[in-house]
Amino acid sequence: MREDGVGVTRNRDLALLLAYPALHHGVRKAAHWSRSLFSGFPPRNKPKPPYVSFLFIVGCGRSGNTLLRRLMMEDLDIFIPPESYVLPTIASYRITARSQEWPDLVNRVVHTLIDRPGFKIPGLGDPHSFCREAGSWPAEERDIGILVQRFYGWIGREVGLPSSWAGDKTPGNTFYLSDLDSMMPGATFIYLVRDGLDVIASYLNSGLYDDPMQAAKRWKLSHVHWKHFKGKLPENRYLEIRYEDLVKDSDSCIAKIAKKFGIPFRDQKAEVIDIMGDVGNLAHHANVVGRVSPTSVGKGRKQVPMEVLNSVRKLVNPALRELGYQTV
Repeated sequence: MREDGVGVTRNRDLALLLAYPALHHGVRKAAHWSRSLFSGFPPRNKPKPPYVSFLFIVGCGRSGNTLLRRLMMEDLDIFIPPESYVLPTIASYRITARSQEWPDLVNRVVHTLIDRPGFKIPGLGDPHSFCREAGSWPAEERDIGILVQRFYGWIGREVGLPSSWAGDKTPGNTFYLSDLDSMMPGATFIYLVRDGLDVIASYLNSGLYDDPMQAAKRWKLSHVHWKHFKGKLPENRYLEIRYEDLVKDSDSCIAKIAKKFGIPFRDQKAEVIDIMGDVGNLAHHANVVGRVSPTSVGKGRKQVPMEVLNSVRKLVNPALRELGYQTV
């Protein structure tokens, strides 16, 4: 399984996450303890401002995340770079790099992003000028969340899509939502919901998973993590979009997002395929460039053999029922 398009380390970490959710819970508890331990120290920065113009698209992979990214960038005043997979690591720098000088931390954050193989964007120049400018920001702006938000905005301007909003679309972030929320308090979230059986079929057909049980676990755990996280958010900070609605009436979904979060529409539709980076490089994103179509809705029940469906029934049925989908 190579959903992030890079090496085995990330795949190994994700496999551990899927196989040992209790271990992940323990790690999160330890992280909470660490934050509590350091809470008595003087803060490095002043309190963070609300990130009212940053948006995270999350949800299980194969749920229309990349399609939504494309549609939003085309119609709304927002720039969303390729999947990063490193924002949870960057969020941890607030603790692990507390003693690092700000200009050095700027370079560390920027290169953590741009050095990831999948984070390649045509037309992106050398970020040295951005790093030099960010390194001289006043003390009240020396914040990792602000840095990420402004760097994404800089990327948008560099590739010819200046935007008033920035966002991130990385399915793996679904397992680190609280960390991201701590880094960017006030940011908004969109969670993509899709029929779990269609997700399993898409994972198997794309070659990202060859084990249906692992694909089913990924879908189920994404749902569980989101359900827990959204219970702590005010309603004005999140929106759930169903894949089935997105592919049947994408215009209505985009309008709903714009109204919910106050994201302006562009004066005219933007051409974004060539600057999306990962879409042209990864085979499993091939369908993103075509016309939006509902033809893939319901494929899970038609394509996946009954013996495979039976093998995941006990795992997926409770969540399918809870989300209003037909059970196996």
